[in-house]
Amino acid sequence: MAQVEHIQRVMTELGPVDDAIGLIDQLGDDQWLVVYDDDTAVEIECDETGNKLVFSMSLGPVSDQRKKLLHEVMLTWNYLYHDTGGMRLAVEGAEGNVVLLVDLCHLDIDVGTLAGFLEAFVETGRGWREVLQQDAPADEGERPAGAIVV
Repeated sequence: MAQVEHIQRVMTELGPVDDAIGLIDQLGDDQWLVVYDDDTAVEIECDETGNKLVFSMSLGPVSDQRKKLLHEVMLTWNYLYHDTGGMRLAVEGAEGNVVLLVDLCHLDIDVGTLAGFLEAFVETGRGWREVLQQDAPADEGERPAGAIVV
């Protein structure tokens, strides 16, 4: 429980450190929602058993026209976990909402490190959100085998 209490203290210090944060809401004893001014939201869960914080950000659905291609791209990106800092993409539910996830295995984190980590996570999520919202190119079906078009 001491780890959760430490994270609670750090979360209360986070708002004043980052002007882009509009709201930090504690959802439960070990869960928080960080909402940015542009309505970007990150859910943070403290997993004491795994000694980690789990960050998740909803990115929205994939259009039916691009679903197969983007799922392939997402799987390839997940494999590059060494290059992405362990970030990964998942599909949630039948509606196919894409979620960005990452684990941070340091529960003794300070507010400055958390703010920097969150900033990088949110920027990555915003980039993926733009990719997911793009319209399918007219010639998408005619790409060479093995080519990745985003």
